[in-house]
Amino acid sequence: MRLVPSGWHAAIGIAWRSGDPAFNAGRIENTTGTTISGTTTGNITGVDPNLGPLKDNGGPTFTHALVAGSPALDKGASFGAITDQRGLPRPFDDPAIPNAAAGGDGADIGAFEVQPAITSVVRITSITKNGNSVTIHGVGVPSAVHKIRATNDLLVPFNVNPIGTPTADANGNFQFTDNTGLTRRFYRAVYP
Repeated sequence: MRLVPSGWHAAIGIAWRSGDPAFNAGRIENTTGTTISGTTTGNITGVDPNLGPLKDNGGPTFTHALVAGSPALDKGASFGAITDQRGLPRPFDDPAIPNAAAGGDGADIGAFEVQPAITSVVRITSITKNGNSVTIHGVGVPSAVHKIRATNDLLVPFNVNPIGTPTADANGNFQFTDNTGLTRRFYRAVYP
């Protein structure tokens, strides 16, 4: 038996409060012996949620990835949230999937926002030093914003917050200049 506090909802073992970002609907696969009350607009019942296993998909906690055909794809509303629980961009509105009829903006329901397919690898191609400045040259996703992360010590994880966000040109080339003047620094370029 699961206890869910007043004002909260639960479905397939996930609980959330009304009005939380990207949770404007519930997913309940089996409603046998269940009474659903309150606002039920947007609830999805009697269908397989098509979730991956609970695992480390990035971010501070484990999440269930949405797999192809999930009824949660593009059926939520982000309510102004710009990232999912993992820190990845939200919403990503897949034009091939209709959004939720009432107030949907293409966000996926739940903690996991499916990201666009990446067709290229992001890599740093060269680093040049000029006085106290270091310029990082790389290649990645054309016309996309990339993130440059840095650490001064490889025994310490790379900072999640980027030190720079260069936009690649139409060919995928980008560059960023680090003016911190540090004598030693390690860099990582990522997308998104």
